[in-house]
Amino acid sequence: MNPYYIPGALVSFPLYVPRMYPNENPPPYAIAVQQIPAVAGPRLQARPHPVPHYFAGPIAPAAPPAPPAAPAAPAAGVPPNDDAPPGARFGGNRDGLPRGASYLYPAKHTTIHVVKGNFDPLTNPGTEFNFWVFKVATILTIGDLILQLGGRAGGNDKCGITELLEVGDGSWAKGITIFQKDDQKKQTMAAVGWDETRGAAKGPVWLKVHKG
Repeated sequence: MNPYYIPGALVSFPLYVPRMYPNENPPPYAIAVQQIPAVAGPRLQARPHPVPHYFAGPIAPAAPPAPPAAPAAPAAGVPPNDDAPPGARFGGNRDGLPRGASYLYPAKHTTIHVVKGNFDPLTNPGTEFNFWVFKVATILTIGDLILQLGGRAGGNDKCGITELLEVGDGSWAKGITIFQKDDQKKQTMAAVGWDETRGAAKGPVWLKVHKG
């Protein structure tokens, strides 16, 4: 064991002890460094210095913000205010209701899909088209339904409504057709099968109006 090593010290200097013989050279000075355990090595490692950044000229101006996205197109089947049939709105102010009054809705309704314009799905299978979607009371008569969807009153044999039946792959079949001149126009929507079960247990109601 080194006689000049002091246990527990990081640096240990040798102790100079006078010799009995003056001609003898004193022992050389030395530095003994305590060995650091390997497990402590990573804790004593120096952290890397950050890379210096130097000013290299004027900073370029930031890019202008992107313009706001264009508004999304309205969903199919939603009628614009100026394109809706007469029955889609009341006349007058405040939807035709006097101040303080509310509308009492019928108990049963069904959902109908009405082809817009002069497009005929029967003669154009597989072609996309625009349509309206309405919630309608099932006690409404077929004659009133035709009028509320823009058909004309009277005995015009060309003014009426036709049900369209989906058969798949964009194809359609012709269902019942009722004209304003027919006595069947006095029947309610529920009486001809356009009731609250359609669209759930049964297929949805698709209609084409003949305005005459």
